[in-house]
Amino acid sequence: MKITVKGEMSFRQVIQALYEALQQIETDHAFKHSRGVTLYINPTDGEGKRSFRAPGPARLSRASTAPDHTAAPPTGTSPEGGCPPDAA
Repeated sequence: MKITVKGEMSFRQVIQALYEALQQIETDHAFKHSRGVTLYINPTDGEGKRSFRAPGPARLSRASTAPDHTAAPPTGTSPEGGCPPDAA
């Protein structure tokens, strides 16, 4: 399954668009689990030009995380895993 978010937008808008797309997939297909997710990000300077400034001397090329099934949901999310209120 593939989700594509087109057009330049703020990172908060990207988060919201992804959340809405995932929620729609869950509703339409009754998915409850996933084996993994890959996300590619194309950062811009806000005017459509490709831009990326990494903190420090190294450039971020890959970030990875594994689920912590024992942790409580992040503050501000619903028990069902809803989007935090400030992500809109």
